[in-house]
Amino acid sequence: METLTKYRVWIRSVPGFYAQYDGKVDVLAEDEDQAKERALMELKRGAFPDRGRSMWRVERVEKIA
Repeated sequence: METLTKYRVWIRSVPGFYAQYDGKVDVLAEDEDQAKERALMELKRGAFPDRGRSMWRVERVEKIA
């Protein structure tokens, strides 16, 4: 197993007839791809359980200390 790194994933909801979200999610992951998946899962588990992956746009991913 690789060492987990802290990532900040910047996400925006795609335009639609629902509340818009534009923010960031911090996650621990092995790489950027896993960070994106974990950030989307975090949003689904939390404030946006009714939204699928197609309703989100990942704008950037950065490693944070």
